[in-house]
Amino acid sequence: MIEHGIDIQEVLEELANEEIQEDEVGNRVRRIYLGTIFYWYPSGKCYAPWAISVLDSCPVCEGKGTLPNPQFRPEIHAAAQKEHYALLAEIREEGRFPKDWTEEERELIDYFVHLQEKHRDTLECERCYSEEFGGGCGSAEAADDERWRKAAEEALGEHGLYLESGEGDPCDLYICQIVEEEEEEDSEEVPPTPTTAAPVDEIIAYENGELDEEGVISLFQRLIDCGLAWTLQGHYGRTAHALIEAGYCTP
Repeated sequence: MIEHGIDIQEVLEELANEEIQEDEVGNRVRRIYLGTIFYWYPSGKCYAPWAISVLDSCPVCEGKGTLPNPQFRPEIHAAAQKEHYALLAEIREEGRFPKDWTEEERELIDYFVHLQEKHRDTLECERCYSEEFGGGCGSAEAADDERWRKAAEEALGEHGLYLESGEGDPCDLYICQIVEEEEEEDSEEVPPTPTTAAPVDEIIAYENGELDEEGVISLFQRLIDCGLAWTLQGHYGRTAHALIEAGYCTP
């Protein structure tokens, strides 16, 4: 398990003495500099999310992201897959939806899925497993960096804080805190925070790996323009910064 190593109490005390600023989408925030990823990331390296080839390969899977499955049985896997697809085709022909499946059908489908998973040819490498990658990413360093970031974001989130990459240098890390109006001594009128509808369909397509390079760049430019790139989960902010640095997107 990766420890984040951040002194939350010290962070809260420092934030209390910081002046209130306005972020990209109009939120009133306090922000302190945490340091660089060279110090905080277990790998101590800076890289774009899609360029992990610059990192050391996973020593367990040798960079493949998968390992041979000792329980691989091609005949069992193929038979289970065939029965699975046949049952689903039969259900679709009857015009029934999952909510209309019988208990027996649910159990059969679960069983077929279990057999396919158990007897497939490879297994995800646990050492370099990455949630953002959706499986073994081939680099234990990248996986550990992701685990550190997740641990830090979860710990900070418990106190209403969040982690943010630097605007000028994406290798810089900042801890931010949104300030509610009632927390301020002055009662000056505050401009309303702009709201923008998220391009939900495009985000889902991106998460499913269905966008080509042009589509990814277009999506992130929209997220940058409306400010959502900096408020969604950390991966979006990091990717947006990397695309800006590479010249594919504009701030």
